[in-house]
Amino acid sequence: MKTKVFFFLLVPFTLIACNTADTTQSAVQTKATEAVETVKTATAPADVATSAAATGLTIYASAEETQPIQPGTPMPAFTVQDVEGETVSFDAGAREKPIMIVTYRGGWCPYCNTHLKEMREIVPELQAKGMDVYFFSGDRAEILYSGLKGDTESVISGQGYTIYSDANTEAASALGIAFKLPEKQLARIIDSPRHDTAGGSIAEHGALSVPSVFLISKAGNVEFAHSDPDYKVRLSNDELMAAATQVLEL
Repeated sequence: MKTKVFFFLLVPFTLIACNTADTTQSAVQTKATEAVETVKTATAPADVATSAAATGLTIYASAEETQPIQPGTPMPAFTVQDVEGETVSFDAGAREKPIMIVTYRGGWCPYCNTHLKEMREIVPELQAKGMDVYFFSGDRAEILYSGLKGDTESVISGQGYTIYSDANTEAASALGIAFKLPEKQLARIIDSPRHDTAGGSIAEHGALSVPSVFLISKAGNVEFAHSDPDYKVRLSNDELMAAATQVLEL
């Protein structure tokens, strides 16, 4: 199977704040900074994460107990799959552009569909400014786009979206955002005729990822992280643009 590799260069972390005279932009940047600080100061869960010995995956007992990677740490290595089922590897080393990683639960999730549609307003702009944007879904590779609900697929078509499958939960595990679904909720989602979860992270590992955003510098360091156990909470486009602007200036 063909493997695509993205390299990151590990260097000491430095964050350069974006100075602006515009009052509105400053307020937005403050929100973005507060989101970072929330992640940094979050209390670590008392319970140790459950680890699948056979796969080496770290899957936490609940969304509230996940431990997302923190700003100032190197980007971890992991693999995902593209829509054709080919392996795409993200490894430590140098790269030409900073990246934004947006994780979501799957195409069956209405909140995820809404967020993907909202981001069509900024994805092309981020790419034009020199940032790669990648979306990680828990769905199997072949339904990454077709499995989206409502008009999401048509709305984001032509907007430069790159969606990868994290059905193996490797990325979510490496990013510290994988968690086990309660048995009743797991059965309800799998048994629902509206949800195509076959071959996805739910069916394979009984797990989901907490919807999150990570911004990685060209140096390969995590510069910004937002992860909320409440899957209904997503960052606004203004907050994402403010945080991305800071990383683009590094």
